[in-house]
Order: sequence, then structure tokens, then C-alpha cells
Amino acid sequence: MKIEIQEFFKLPLDEKMVFSKIPDDSEGYGQGLGRVSEDDMLDWNNRLYLVALFVSLRNMRLWLTNPPSFRESFKKYLMVLHEVMI
Repeated sequence: MKIEIQEFFKLPLDEKMVFSKIPDDSEGYGQGLGRVSEDDMLDWNNRLYLVALFVSLRNMRLWLTNPPSFRESFKKYLMVLHEVMI
């Protein structure tokens, strides 16, 4: 799954924006400032946040279709995550 995520972040901005988050929601693709250190040093970052654990809360619109292998890799990741939790 790491490779698929890296491929996503290499896409042109307009292709990434298809999966952008809506205002006042944390899920989806977005940019912002993130804390780098305890000294309040901030750094600009790109991020992709997807709800993983609660099926009823997942927004399938945000499950990447590019790269094409992402969805299958993410499903496998979620299955392993679920097994670890049990």
C-alpha cells in the first residue's frame, strides 16, 4: 500500500484534488501546516486521511481510483488491521 500512496502523491494536483476533503471535514486529500517539533516548528504538508475502522463512516468517494491498485491494497490492509484488533 505504501507504493500506491507514493504514486498518488506524485500525481498532478488536479488529479489529487478529485479526492479533496470538503470544508469542515478531515477525510480526504488536503494540504496544511503540521507540527514538526515540540518547539512549534511548522511545515507545509500534503495529506490523505481516510476512515478505516468504521465501515459505516467510510466515504467511498475518497477511496482512490488512481493508482488503480490502491483500493485492493487498502482492502487487504484493512483486513490485516482487523485481524490484529481481534
